[in-house]
Amino acid sequence: MRKPRQVRYGSASACISTRGIQQALQSTRFDDVFCLFLNRVQLESIGLHRSVTVPPSLPFSVGTRFRTGLLFALLALILSACGGDPGQGPVEVKWDRDTCERCRMVLSDRLHSAQVRVPTPDGRSRVYRFDDIGCALIWLEERAERDDPATEIWVNDWRTGDWIDARTATYLSGQVTPMEYGLGAQPEPAPDGLDFAQAKAHIFDVEARFNVHGGHLDANPASPGVPSPEIPPAGQVLPNEHPHDHAH
Repeated sequence: MRKPRQVRYGSASACISTRGIQQALQSTRFDDVFCLFLNRVQLESIGLHRSVTVPPSLPFSVGTRFRTGLLFALLALILSACGGDPGQGPVEVKWDRDTCERCRMVLSDRLHSAQVRVPTPDGRSRVYRFDDIGCALIWLEERAERDDPATEIWVNDWRTGDWIDARTATYLSGQVTPMEYGLGAQPEPAPDGLDFAQAKAHIFDVEARFNVHGGHLDANPASPGVPSPEIPPAGQVLPNEHPHDHAH
């Protein structure tokens, strides 16, 4: 009679149940393949040791359920790691669902939106989404991360919707954008285009002229350079208002 071979604890064959050779042989293929998978795959990146094994003393039914559950948990961790934040660059936007970090409007314009990725104290980063490059730069101006070289700014190419680096982009004025800052970005230069510094100056100029109360631009503001009907020239009284007469 042939003697069963001896195995070391921790090897692939060690996962075979001790409830008998006949029963163990029926599960050998699954057990060996599963344990070999655990011992071969590099798991350090997700916090598991590569030599994960199941003690051979576990009853057959309990051990099988344990291994099956561990396999599903492992696959879930791997899928979660693959689908997480890459740590740099733009991220996916849930159009018509995500909202602008500054004005809280829903992101719907796929040609004029923006993203800002800022570093966090734990060494990672966080991405904020904006419906207009104007909202992104005004929001960032009030944060310390604006001067951090690790801060990334991304904006849509106004023709294709691709995400491009906002700092190296060229901006064309006169476009219809969600918050009426009027800038469309593209990666290549243009004769009348603005660089990043000029685009930023344009945005703050529009904000100063049409958003004097610190809120956000009206739904239908005047075009840049044209007096806004909502903000009359100094000394002019709106039709529904009456000047205070202190003379008696």
